[in-house]
Amino acid sequence: MKLILILALAVFSIDSEDLVRAGFNKLSEQQKAEFVKGVAQQTEKAETGVATVELADKWANFGIKIGRALSSCAKELNVAVNDFLKTPAGKITFVLIAWKVVATDAYHIFGSLVMLVLGWVIFMKFYRAWTISSIKLNYEKLTFFRRPTKEVTRCQLSDSHAWGLFGIVFMFVMCFAIALFTA
Repeated sequence: MKLILILALAVFSIDSEDLVRAGFNKLSEQQKAEFVKGVAQQTEKAETGVATVELADKWANFGIKIGRALSSCAKELNVAVNDFLKTPAGKITFVLIAWKVVATDAYHIFGSLVMLVLGWVIFMKFYRAWTISSIKLNYEKLTFFRRPTKEVTRCQLSDSHAWGLFGIVFMFVMCFAIALFTA
């Protein structure tokens, strides 16, 4: 969820004319924090149906941390935060700060997707190896690349092979869950 929020914030930081037209830049820091808190609450309600105070505080603190980091960078350069975000250095700074905040989530998502793909490849490799009984090449029918087509004869899985496939699937589902949900 943090990753989605950061991507949305990155889009707004690149072109903030819509927010300026809506009057977002005229709000005080307290009002901006309350706005971010309200958006976080509405997003959480849409996902789970119930928003908790702890979750809203977590998201508000998340936005405050990014805001403080950006304002300290802008103060060092004696520039307003909105002007700083419009510069290429400001955009890079925002992305680096956002990456620092969501890097662990991105690693978990990437790792879980790798586990999912690797599990699927291994499952299919074993399934094909355990079910193919013969392969016959048909030289009369050619593919587009002028290669003979394959006629595969499959047999049913034995009980031990079926349990082996179940074990492979279970192992990779557990690895996927561990990679995705551990912090």
